[in-house]
Amino acid sequence: MKSTVVSRFGFFLTVLFLVAICLIGCGKGPKKVSVSGKVTLDGQAIQNCSVLFQAVNPGGEAVWRPDATGLTDAEGRFVLSSIGANGGPGAAAGEYVVKFGWLDPNPPEDESGAPARPPFQLPEDAQITGMKFTVPAQGTKEADFQLTGAKK
Repeated sequence: MKSTVVSRFGFFLTVLFLVAICLIGCGKGPKKVSVSGKVTLDGQAIQNCSVLFQAVNPGGEAVWRPDATGLTDAEGRFVLSSIGANGGPGAAAGEYVVKFGWLDPNPPEDESGAPARPPFQLPEDAQITGMKFTVPAQGTKEADFQLTGAKK
């Protein structure tokens, strides 16, 4: 009788331990906050500009945050959404490198039928190196970026 009670208690503790591990390890990731802003190029709002926030660890500590992305509208405004399994509206607070690219869903075609060049070319540093931005814990509506040096 005593061994049945002990084995049931051991089974109960094992199940409880596994549930606790799953709850700790299977979380929803970091809390996301609302992030929006505007992108201008030489003072003009640009449409169909992809905005990519890539998470960085400023102090080298092991902090994981999902990347986030947005697409500008006709007024240059964008709203971020996190990428990945825990994706959705917003971005996790923390430091990011922000990169920009042209993403026209219906690019015009040239005479040969190939996609035509975009109406502007982003500065190389905005596409490759990026700019730093820190998402505050309360989120922001002022993630604004003024790019300069457009090539036409």
